[in-house]
Amino acid sequence: NYCLQSSFISRYKERIEPFETPLAIKGLGLDRIYAALASVSCALYYDIDLKIIKEALIDYGHNGRDFLVRKYEKFTLVDNYCSTEADYKETFEMLQYIDYESLYVVVSCGPVEKDFEEEIIIRIINEFVLTLNIKEVICVYSSEKMTMAYNGAYNLYGIKNFPDDRQNLKMKYFYQLPRALKYTINKISKGDVLLTIGGREMDLATTIIELML
Repeated sequence: NYCLQSSFISRYKERIEPFETPLAIKGLGLDRIYAALASVSCALYYDIDLKIIKEALIDYGHNGRDFLVRKYEKFTLVDNYCSTEADYKETFEMLQYIDYESLYVVVSCGPVEKDFEEEIIIRIINEFVLTLNIKEVICVYSSEKMTMAYNGAYNLYGIKNFPDDRQNLKMKYFYQLPRALKYTINKISKGDVLLTIGGREMDLATTIIELML
């Protein structure tokens, strides 16, 4: 809801009176909501008709990964760029507002030199296992990290960090994003959500999914 609490004079000397109206936008996240509210205020100042404003908001799209939400016949895709612990937490918290059956998570676990990121990701996922009905976590590693793990020089986190009462939670490891996405799409069921999260290495996830579908 957009609520104008006091009147103001527009650029072209029109008085805009207080009002409240519902708005619709694509995607999730507080940053997107705040941006929309600011955009409406700016447009009103420039005397743009409210109907045009509403149409522009619902049609707006960009190439960024800011809680991108796309619905397909078989599932719903949620894609978000995450680089900090707060980003990952907000992503999982926002998913509580989506109605779905099960959640599949495809997550980038980062380069070799950022081991701490992986531990943080796993810990956050642990916090939301039950509340979000996470069916499976698919981790995408660099080929370098996978090689180190197979040679015994690096420990793949994950399974040992999940609570004992959630042994049925499956985890899968891939070193190529297309293979990880193909695996997940083949398993996902109607009414489920596919969440893709991570840094720039996940930028092509949505495009790959579109091509596969």
